[in-house]
Amino acid sequence: GYALNFGSAAAAITADARGVVNNGNLSRTLYNNNNTYTKGFNLVGNPYPSPIDWDAASGWTKTNIDNALYFFKASTTDQYGGTYSSYIGGVSTGGSSMNLIPSMQGFFIHVSDGAWPITGTLAMDNTVRITDMTHSFTKSNGLNSVPLLRLTASFSDDTASADPMVIYFDEKASPGFDGNLDALKLMNTDLKVPNLYAVASDGYNLSINALPVTEDSLLVVPLGLMTARVGSITFRIKDIGEFFSGTRIYLYDDLTKADQNLDLNKVYTIYLNSGEYNNRFSLRFMKGTAGISDENPVTDLFNIYSSHGILIAEIPLLPGK
Repeated sequence: GYALNFGSAAAAITADARGVVNNGNLSRTLYNNNNTYTKGFNLVGNPYPSPIDWDAASGWTKTNIDNALYFFKASTTDQYGGTYSSYIGGVSTGGSSMNLIPSMQGFFIHVSDGAWPITGTLAMDNTVRITDMTHSFTKSNGLNSVPLLRLTASFSDDTASADPMVIYFDEKASPGFDGNLDALKLMNTDLKVPNLYAVASDGYNLSINALPVTEDSLLVVPLGLMTARVGSITFRIKDIGEFFSGTRIYLYDDLTKADQNLDLNKVYTIYLNSGEYNNRFSLRFMKGTAGISDENPVTDLFNIYSSHGILIAEIPLLPGK
């Protein structure tokens, strides 16, 4: 893998890469030493002069390698910052299938956790390569059939700052982290974008959270949020599957005790200081018509509370709230 920073100048720059292209079997040994900053993540890349399919039925060796892909997108305003997207098993945070990796595309993978240090092997051969060049890099992979919900958090004054996370249901899933079904959360380095994630039962922060199918009438999914600047944060559901028909979904705020119904394009907006919020917000899934009563709906005339010594008044009827 490689990383390239072209600088802050707006003028076009041409990079000329030379050498003999790769072909056939390739293998790399990777490590997870549980270091402070890397945490088992490794930067790798597509070594072939053609796209490769991460979900190819054969040709891969992923020994002690989680099944998720992580891509970095550079910020248009911050030379050194950017945002991360995740993909695993046909589910992505951005909404498009990212299993087809273009030539020379760098990406991150995670060597599985365990008794550190962990040694992983990533190997591939020509069968993972795509030869039909008519395929789109964002081809459909049956995403509509996946019972998922995509939630975003953004700064209210910048709709482009939305950070998505996904919750989906799978019979093989468990409440804790599963490297075959869940994707970890890589924190964005663009300070103008918040970080939204689910918190698994074993404490892992997840950008894609697979949960077991349940018949319980109430399901609570703890959320985490990290922001680098002060401002109003808006939570909203971006995408939701038919699987959730008949289910009422609430964003619960443990500080204000507000239960905001997120159905029908409703949102929850809250003013927050910069920092990390791991025990405050959660999603609540209520099956059937009976559910959490809207005793403190955000759609009231106003909502007043204190946060870190600051008195906050949210008045939805005024421009800018």
